[in-house]
Amino acid sequence: MTRLLFIDDDSQAQDTLKMVLADDYQVISSLTGEQGIEIVRDENPDLVLLDINLPDLDGLEVLEQIMAIPAPPPVVILTVYPDVKLVATAIKAVACFRL
Repeated sequence: MTRLLFIDDDSQAQDTLKMVLADDYQVISSLTGEQGIEIVRDENPDLVLLDINLPDLDGLEVLEQIMAIPAPPPVVILTVYPDVKLVATAIKAVACFRL
């Protein structure tokens, strides 16, 4: 089964995603960026869904730390804030680690 790590401090969103994807994915939850980074290191999920607004770390910092891990999983960034500059920064962060 595909293991998906969802890094988001919204516990209701965590519960909803687990319920919706339960048949096809093992959803691993993390409510903080630090915990999410540790889970990526320890459990090597197949995919990461990453909220940009977290209580402990900025989502872009979490993204950079995940991308620095050898053979990082693909990361999909989620946000409710339409910010083109943020998107460009995230793309550059990933591109620089993938070169």
